[in-house]
Amino acid sequence: MSATRERNKNSNLALLTPATFIVLTALIFSSSLQAGLTPCAGTYNLGNSGASALASPGGSAAGCEQVDKEFANFQDPLFTFTDTGVGFSISGSLTATDNGNGTFTATSGSGFFNGDAIVLIPGSGTSPLGAFVYNDLLYPTGNPLLDTSGLLFQDTVTGAELNIWGNGASSPYSTYTYVGGLYVLQDNNSVFNLAEVAPEPATWTMLALGLGLIAAWRRGAAAKRLGS
Repeated sequence: MSATRERNKNSNLALLTPATFIVLTALIFSSSLQAGLTPCAGTYNLGNSGASALASPGGSAAGCEQVDKEFANFQDPLFTFTDTGVGFSISGSLTATDNGNGTFTATSGSGFFNGDAIVLIPGSGTSPLGAFVYNDLLYPTGNPLLDTSGLLFQDTVTGAELNIWGNGASSPYSTYTYVGGLYVLQDNNSVFNLAEVAPEPATWTMLALGLGLIAAWRRGAAAKRLGS
């Protein structure tokens, strides 16, 4: 009887071979990273502003830290934004890196300004046309959401520079455009909103199932070592 149990145990372990484990892990973490998530939280959350914490595969802080070291920052957080004022409406999305201090730096972005396609000008300093100072910093949990330098875009139709910045108070924001040596739009009462894109529920489900498989594999591997 014991020999039969041993064969059944080995047969179950064979279903989760190292190769299978690697494939499952890749699929699981690919899904989590596409959602802008890392699988750990607290002091070990190196690369994400994301939602609720997930337990590490080993259930320990050390395991959590190691997972974050390997997988953090594969996918940057994604934000959506709107900015409205008298005679104009702007909307779009931004990809940003987590600076680790509650701020994010927008690295790419696109959207529309009254129907014209706009693209983010990444970086900081003086704008290419010399009209603005910018830094592309986001403060998603702050008030205001942008500092006094703010976001810089280029209107792909007119070539104008578009700067949105905070005025050091909860509201309003300022939205200016510059082209042909003129500040064509000068609105110091615009309304700016920023939101981080939440992961899809299906991603959470896949993560939970995947982490369960990893835990099962680890338990099986530990049992095999104890049995040998």
